[in-house]
Parts: sequence; C-alpha cells; structure tokens
Amino acid sequence: MKPTFKINSKLKEEFPQFFPILEKLFQKNENPKLAIALSWWSDSITLLSLLVLFYKEKGRDSENIHILHCNHKIRKESNDEEKQIKEYLKNYNLTVFHRTIKTKNTEEDLRTRRYQEFDTYCQSKKINYILFWHNLTDRIETSMMNMIRWCWMNWFLNMKTISWHPLLKNTQVIRPLLSYPKEKIEEVCKTYNIPYFEDKTNFDTSTSLRNELRHNYIFPLSKLWKTENNFFKSRNTIYQELENLEKENYLTPLKICPYRNISKAYERTITKEMINKSTISSLFSQLGISIEEKDIWTIIKWISWSDSWFHMLKWWTLFLAHQRFYIFNTNTKFREKELKLEKKIVESGMQVFGKYQIDIPKQLIWATLRFPKTWDHYNWKLLWKWAVNHKIPLFRRNILPLAEKDKKIIFVFEPKHLIY
Repeated sequence: MKPTFKINSKLKEEFPQFFPILEKLFQKNENPKLAIALSWWSDSITLLSLLVLFYKEKGRDSENIHILHCNHKIRKESNDEEKQIKEYLKNYNLTVFHRTIKTKNTEEDLRTRRYQEFDTYCQSKKINYILFWHNLTDRIETSMMNMIRWCWMNWFLNMKTISWHPLLKNTQVIRPLLSYPKEKIEEVCKTYNIPYFEDKTNFDTSTSLRNELRHNYIFPLSKLWKTENNFFKSRNTIYQELENLEKENYLTPLKICPYRNISKAYERTITKEMINKSTISSLFSQLGISIEEKDIWTIIKWISWSDSWFHMLKWWTLFLAHQRFYIFNTNTKFREKELKLEKKIVESGMQVFGKYQIDIPKQLIWATLRFPKTWDHYNWKLLWKWAVNHKIPLFRRNILPLAEKDKKIIFVFEPKHLIY
C-alpha cells in the first residue's frame, strides 16, 4: 500500500509523546490490528499522518491500519468531504459508514450511532485498538460540560490516553493527541501543508454547549496571559497528576442511599490493566476484609469475562459500571425493583418525595413525580439507554425520581439533584 500523500518526517518532533504511546502497544502485541476513526478535520488527519509515519519508520505493514469514516449526511458538505477522503486515501484500507437509520441529530445520538458502527466493524475484524483524534481542547471542553452537569473526578478526567469505552466491547481506545491543544495541531497542519476541512458548524455557538464553551469561555481564558499560553499547559499537568492519583489503590466512601439496604459503600476506578491479584487483595485489605485466594480469582474472572453486573461475596455486593468498581456492605441480596410512589406537583421549591428532598423548578408544576418503570422512554429512547449514555450506574437508575406530564417524561432527576 503506497501513500497517496507526503508526510514530513519532522512531524514526529512536533508530537514527541505520540511515538512512545504506539511503541508500548507494539511491545504488548508484536503485530496489533489498529483502526483509526477519521474525519477531515485537522486533528484527525494529523493523527493519521503520524500513524502512517510511525509504520513507515518501524518498517511495519500498513495494511493492518483500518481507516473508518462516518458520513452522517447532516451537513451539505459531508458528501463532498467523503469524496475528497476517498481520493486522498485511495490506496488505503478505508471504510465509510453512512447513517442508514434516521436518528436525532444531537451530538449524543450521532456519537452513539458512530460507536455502534465502530464496534460492529472492530469485532468482525478482531481489531485490538482504535485511535481517536481527541485533543487537549476537547478534553477541557468535556470536563467543563461534565462539571456543569455534575461529576466526580473520573468524569472530570473524562477522556484518557488509553482506556476502555462502554460502547466498544473488546477494542481498546487510544487517544495519542490528548496532550496537545487544537490550536497547536492547526499550526502544525499549516506548517507542513497537511490539508484539512474546517467544519463551519464548529463556530456556531447556538448549535451545542461544546461550541458555546469553546468560543465564549475556553478560548478567551487561554488568551488572557499574552506572553505564553500557560492555560493549556497547566490543564494538561492537572490531568496528568489526577491520572496518577487515580492509579493508586484507594477506595472512596460513598454516601449511603436511603433506598438501599446497605451500611457501607465505596467506589474506585478500575481498568482492565488493573485487574490482578495484587489490586483486588489491596482493595479488600483497605476494608479490613480477609479474602481467600480462590475468592480473589473468582472476582478477577467475574470482572474480566462475566456479563453479570454484580457479584456476591459473603455479605458484600460488588458492582461494575463505566470503569468504576463499587462495593456495598449488605446482609441481603441486592435486587433491582420498581418503587411505587407518585405525587402531583402543585408548587415549586424544595419538597419531600419519599426519602429525598428535591428542589422542584417552576416548569414542572402540574406534572406527576414518580419513580422509573421498566419500559419508560425519555428523549425518544428507552430510559435505561439514556442512563447508560449519562454514565449512571445500574443500581442507581430505578431510584431516580422523574416528572411525567401528559404521559410523557419531561425531566429526570439525576443524583446531583437529590438531597438525603
């Protein structure tokens, strides 16, 4: 496979962290199968250029690079971009996905659809890793959005250089450009004549919260210190320090939910790389729990291979959700059930609902306050799918009050809204 575009070898010097990340992958697997998610934007095409350069310098066969492009057919320019990409990469292993099923055009729905296509393809081709173009600017934007919505440290960190994604079953996600801001990447493209398209919708602050944060807050903040752009440097350092903290074997105590028959609750991040005898024994040791070796290997097997979302160990219930490990002290088996409680909302303000206090906004007056039911839909999708996209663990989903009006769910109260 011969490149249809020239790549300057000096590109490697602009992104010194890229090659070491890829080299670690090849140390684990001599010939891993890689896919790369490709758009025609500066960060995406730069990522592809670096990957091709890496393969060239290492004498690797680039046929193992699977290039995946999604054409959602929303913007009028998308078909022209697809033609350009096909011409630009005519000698490469390129696959283009089209949106055949009509879904909503929100960023969340399009992302879910995109990941579904990627997952199906990667499983069929037994691909080990998929590379995404996300950069430091993307990471900061996502942190700010998660802070607005409510988040803990794991979602403040959000994207990680190497991670697993809930919508990708057996393919690990790699983000080699996560330390570099968008501005830096665009400057490199101009310096080395790397062609790219600029999505005009990215400049419209009315189209998404991400755009509003980017243009009205992040970019102005980054320009305040005029001599040197320390804004991105400091944020990157913070992310690195937090990632190092997260790798430590520590459990964070959780507030006890009144609807769960538990006396103690803890959580921590746990990735597949951390699943070993030492990590598991350390977790239980912190709680003063004596655990036998056979139980340790049972838990490791459950985390690594089982489709079950919980595991019982004596009087402890263990949960896995979105790379979080939860451990509850309970004398009874943890069960999911519907809570039968309804209340008509006749006024706004702080009110009691069951065992919660909730601040009711004026918009919900005359709606019915209740708990979720099995086949509830919200925002045109099953409520449990909405919860998955919002990274709400399974054991929390059926205890989140919601407001229903004219047989339609108009609002769901997330954990951040509840006082107990």
